Amino acid sequence: MNLDLFKRISANSTSSLSVTGMAKNCGKTTVLNYLIREGAAAQLVLGITSAGRDGEKIDIVTGLPKPAIYVPQGSLVVTAAETLEQNGHEYGCERGCGGGGDYADIALLLQTDFMTPLGPLVLGRVRRAGKIEIIGGNRFQTAQAAIELLQQNGASLTLVDGAANRVFLAAPALVEAVVLATGAAVHPSLDKVLDETAFALEVWKLPQTESAAVLKAVAADAAAVAAAEASAGTIAAGIASSGGPKTPVIFTEDWDSEEADVPTVLGHEGTLAARVGTHAKALVLPGALTDELLERLSAVRRRKLGGFEIVVQDPTRVLASAVGLHRFQRRGGKVSVLKPVHMAAVTLNPYSPYWPGFNAQEFLERAAERFAPLPVYDVVLGRKG
Repeated sequence: MNLDLFKRISANSTSSLSVTGMAKNCGKTTVLNYLIREGAAAQLVLGITSAGRDGEKIDIVTGLPKPAIYVPQGSLVVTAAETLEQNGHEYGCERGCGGGGDYADIALLLQTDFMTPLGPLVLGRVRRAGKIEIIGGNRFQTAQAAIELLQQNGASLTLVDGAANRVFLAAPALVEAVVLATGAAVHPSLDKVLDETAFALEVWKLPQTESAAVLKAVAADAAAVAAAEASAGTIAAGIASSGGPKTPVIFTEDWDSEEADVPTVLGHEGTLAARVGTHAKALVLPGALTDELLERLSAVRRRKLGGFEIVVQDPTRVLASAVGLHRFQRRGGKVSVLKPVHMAAVTLNPYSPYWPGFNAQEFLERAAERFAPLPVYDVVLGRKG
């Protein structure tokens, strides 16, 4: 297989990467296995974890067979303790855990305080290569702890198998780069798959805000939180760790900043829009950007949005639809981020277990044309579009 996907990743000195899917059965695990093979061939110490459940024989949601995850000797894994038992391992053994056969032999290094439905997350080192089922944390803080644990114990490249419904795994506060897996499982129509994937990429490539006032205010608040945390000897979940404010911040027509007095954005979109009013220059959001908020802001400003900017922490916070976002932009509004995502590539799976798939070569050619200049790969076909 002569692909340069792994070379592109390693050339950028990427130390952490998430493989995120547009939907189930878009080939995330196949791409992960490709990256694991290439990383092992490059003699990297790999760290592997997941934000869902990966590597099991049968998908517990769809009932369909799934590819196994194969981990090389010397790599590090973070997974739920009981997955080792279910795979034939003896959890808690002192000299190494392995049930024989084609399962990996895992030497346990430590147990964390983070719990999953299948026990605490544990860190292990692969003593004998083989397959493994991985269950990781399904929350931001848990995934962050797993990645940091792998890196602190020597992983030079950490790979995260991201669940299709957990877009937070693309957050730049977690990983340095993202590979987006899309495929025929998204929709029976190839055109529809291209449209939906193109919009996802549009959102994930939103630019960083250029507003000096916003960046200065956020940096000052982050420094204040970091100083308070250092003084208290704690790591609080605030601006310093999340990369943005904990409450909405409005920048007035004079670029003065003021916190919006709303307990949360969801359910209070009308109140927040009224506080923004007709003359504010920008709104910095701590959470999700939705169609409802976009419409409320447009209504308050009488659809005259020229020069008004909404800033979210990162692209994973944008939950607005293509219709809603594009309508806001056509009215003159702008959406930007504090921390942009580095999208490394798009990968394709022309097969669908739900309906007839696509011609692999046609899918590759059309996706490459639609998503250019972003590189597009089919790792099974062994080609780049």
